[in-house]
Amino acid sequence: MINDFEYICEITPVTNADGKPIEYFPYKRYKNIANKKLHKYGKGPFCKFRIPDNINKAGVYIIKIGDKIKYIGECKDLSERFNSGYGQVSPRNCFIGGQVTNCKINSHILQEIKKGSKVHLLFYETENRILLEEKLIKTYKPEWNGTSDKVIRKSEEVTKNEYEYEKVKKEKNILRMGKYDPLKDFLKNCNDNSVKLTYKEIEKIIDNVLPDSAYKYREWWANEGHVQANAWLDAGWKVYTVDLGNYVVFMKESER
Repeated sequence: MINDFEYICEITPVTNADGKPIEYFPYKRYKNIANKKLHKYGKGPFCKFRIPDNINKAGVYIIKIGDKIKYIGECKDLSERFNSGYGQVSPRNCFIGGQVTNCKINSHILQEIKKGSKVHLLFYETENRILLEEKLIKTYKPEWNGTSDKVIRKSEEVTKNEYEYEKVKKEKNILRMGKYDPLKDFLKNCNDNSVKLTYKEIEKIIDNVLPDSAYKYREWWANEGHVQANAWLDAGWKVYTVDLGNYVVFMKESER
């Protein structure tokens, strides 16, 4: 299932002239009239970051450090969840009664980046995000998710019909994203040992636009088990060269 997630981007914070993350302490800007107390992560420090702002889709996301899954969550709108939630902590969320998760995830991301780690975001679009999130958390037990109480509460809200629907979808194998299958078919039918395709040609083949991350991040074209990579890997090809925003050179596996 993880292989079906699409690579979105590397999460990079706003930095100073030395390239170090700028640290923020939002709680200091809160007019604490009710004398609320800071929660565990409220004091900070935090960082600011953004992901592409046009991924207004519901689904499940994964935050990875290297090859390790650190956090799994679900959302109604990926861009809003990160850009208005995790990426810019609100002062009121630093106190008890606020969104603790926003502070926790931002804090973890900042600490990892300060250690030199690279933080990557993956996403899988699905209407059954609650069920999938629950299943993946139980399977991988990500360190940043902590308690599973949230998942248990969510699962109690899901009706029996939704469980049955998910079961049928799984049996029919339609959970797997098919957006890039036309590219797989194209490469399978290609007689040459290498082929150079422009971004426009690829978009014409899949009859869809490539995400912003395909234009901005070389990692999106990595020969790894992401949903887009499965298209060329399953066809027996690998990405050989990428000129971001312009073209991609594919080569048959046997020729590498």
